[in-house]
Amino acid sequence: MAESHQSYDRTVKIPCESLEIGRLCKTDLDGRIKEAVTSITKGSGHWQCEWHNDTSGNTRATIKNKSSVVSLQTKYGQNVAFVSGERHVFISYGIHADCRIAALERVADKAENLRLMMKIIGGIAGPFVLFGLFSLILRLMGFVIIPYVLIAVALAGGIWGGGKLGDLLGSMMEQRAGQRAEKQGAIAEKDALIGMLTLKLDQIIEPYERV
Repeated sequence: MAESHQSYDRTVKIPCESLEIGRLCKTDLDGRIKEAVTSITKGSGHWQCEWHNDTSGNTRATIKNKSSVVSLQTKYGQNVAFVSGERHVFISYGIHADCRIAALERVADKAENLRLMMKIIGGIAGPFVLFGLFSLILRLMGFVIIPYVLIAVALAGGIWGGGKLGDLLGSMMEQRAGQRAEKQGAIAEKDALIGMLTLKLDQIIEPYERV
């Protein structure tokens, strides 16, 4: 199946002694990120972007088109690192972005539900089939009582068989959905966006030390 999810995750140190002093850097980074994202979305003509701040004042954005959604968020605050066993406190600025193709994720959820359902069906139906087969064989061999161990074997066999069938059907669903998304250009658009976004965000944080 085509990859439905990609992510970007970077954290840098802000060279300052306190959160208040570092807010100038935060404001500058926020502004540059907004400019970069705006230039990408306006240049493509297919993406729309909505901006807002969370309760802590961190910048967030939702970038989307008809098939994909990118959730971008920043996080400014105090962080801790241990170097040679010593605790070091520093001010950090983080950027995280998730890029998802909604249609492929919906199919992936349906495929997972199908796999679970087939295991349940196999666990219920499998023993009836195997009991009938074992009963016939044992009666032909002169046995009257079916050994209890066959109950566990039948149940395990039914779950295993149902799981295998569910995996096959789920994989077929995901493969077809991936082929449709590729033909519609959704995968190419998503890859192009995350590629440009990664390049521009890396350029913005290049002057800072990464952690």
